[in-house]
Amino acid sequence: MNRLRLVLWGLLAAFNTWAQPKVDYHKTDKLLDVAPYVAYLADTAQNLTFAQVQRLPYAAFVVNGKEGLSLGNQDLPHWFRIDFAEAPATEDLYLYTDFPLHYLDVYLIHQNDSVSTWQTGLLRPLGGRHFLTNNYSFNLGRNPKQVIFRAQSPTLHLPFLLGTIQPLVAYIFQYDLLVGALLGLLLALALYNLFLYFSLKDLTFLYYSGYELTLFYLTLKGMGTHQVFFTPNAPWFNADNITSVVICATFSFLFVNKFLDIKALAPKLYAWNLGILGALMVLMFMEWLLPYQIWHNNALDVLVIVNSFSIILGGIYIWYLGYEPAKYFTLAWVFFLGAVVVRFLGLSNILPKHLFWVDYAAQFGIAIESLLLSFAVAYRFNLFRKEARDAHALVLQRAEENETLLLAHNRILEEKIKLEQNLPIVAPNDLQRLFEKMQTERGKNKKLAVSTIEGVLLLPIADIIRLEALGSYCTIYLTQQKKIVASKSMSEFEPLLDKSDFIRVHKSHIININFVERYVRGEGGAVIMPDSAEVSVSRSMKIELLERLQIA
Repeated sequence: MNRLRLVLWGLLAAFNTWAQPKVDYHKTDKLLDVAPYVAYLADTAQNLTFAQVQRLPYAAFVVNGKEGLSLGNQDLPHWFRIDFAEAPATEDLYLYTDFPLHYLDVYLIHQNDSVSTWQTGLLRPLGGRHFLTNNYSFNLGRNPKQVIFRAQSPTLHLPFLLGTIQPLVAYIFQYDLLVGALLGLLLALALYNLFLYFSLKDLTFLYYSGYELTLFYLTLKGMGTHQVFFTPNAPWFNADNITSVVICATFSFLFVNKFLDIKALAPKLYAWNLGILGALMVLMFMEWLLPYQIWHNNALDVLVIVNSFSIILGGIYIWYLGYEPAKYFTLAWVFFLGAVVVRFLGLSNILPKHLFWVDYAAQFGIAIESLLLSFAVAYRFNLFRKEARDAHALVLQRAEENETLLLAHNRILEEKIKLEQNLPIVAPNDLQRLFEKMQTERGKNKKLAVSTIEGVLLLPIADIIRLEALGSYCTIYLTQQKKIVASKSMSEFEPLLDKSDFIRVHKSHIININFVERYVRGEGGAVIMPDSAEVSVSRSMKIELLERLQIA
């Protein structure tokens, strides 16, 4: 009976040995994804040693068997095993991964059963790596027998590649070139917008610069590059997993609110976004005070995605209200969220990981988002500047017209004086009409001071058709199809306007009754203005407006 049992155990062991996939690498000009050959085991007790794992049968492991190896967010260490066919290569083989792991212990078993060991990771000094770069490369020699490694990190994504030095260097060069271009773009945008802030004193540029700088750091951190440049011997600095995301989200919140003025235009959405930021900060404090748990990262992922959707909805709503720069802003965040989704699907092995656009989705998404956001900020700046210049041109035109009128008045006055000298009695009605006309023209010369990007403009009040509130901003519509966005609220301008000409017909609208073309009856009704705008009238202001317009 014992002999039969030994035979069965032998057959089972032989079957396991025959069934387990083994790496047989021959294409020395290409890298091989070894994920299908990887078997893994969760260390639930967190006390397994290399010697214990080495003695475990292959059946104790879970065979990955597919391209890409991603176990998602984890709070347990995992052991991985790769077996090699006994087929010596002509060059040294390298095992490579570029995902930043907190701890990575690699054990190489040679054909003579001797063992080589590497210990590396973000939470260890940089010197433990074969190449002192942000990625992990291990020289396996020409005829490895087995590789066993232990990995522990908040997220376990293990894109392990195998190859000789030539294709490996080519791959790293391509990766570093793309990432370097992205980092250069983010840094250039951050510094440029910081310069614009100091030049123009517009907080939008400061918040956007802060967002790009924190995104720059997050990108460095996401690739482990920050350890190479900033903290090679301070691994404790790399332990944060949530804090840097929260700092980036804070600058994002400030920038979005300033750019779209969500607090004034969509207060409920502003409160929702503020709640998301508060939840992220709670997670940050938990990271500081409590041991890591898997749900911390899961909650972080959910909050980041929900926040992105919320920002997109805010952009669409503000765009719907008529704010043109919001369309580029919304498009930027759509690309960013799309990249996050593609990256998530790639990490979940739903999309094939080997595709270039899946592998680099995050980098492309961040680059496109940053470019579109920069375009949105520049579009906003140019829009305000164009409106200011148009308004300035109108001011100059009115100044020329007033000068012409003044010359005409002087000429008429001279004629009247000459007439007085020749006639014993001056017709008083003619002089009275002249004085009234001069007073009317002086009334037209009244100005409204408006601060713009081009400086302070003195707009002729007689050219103002209407004012429309836009949160803490105010759009002033002028004659000749001109308009200008002022950095003051409508309520600040209201006391400066002549009540005999202007009336507030709605909480968001003040109109010049001299420009009303038509009144449309309704519950409150509406007025049609020369710029084809249909301005709603509140029920509380309907009676006063009709009296001012002398409509029964």
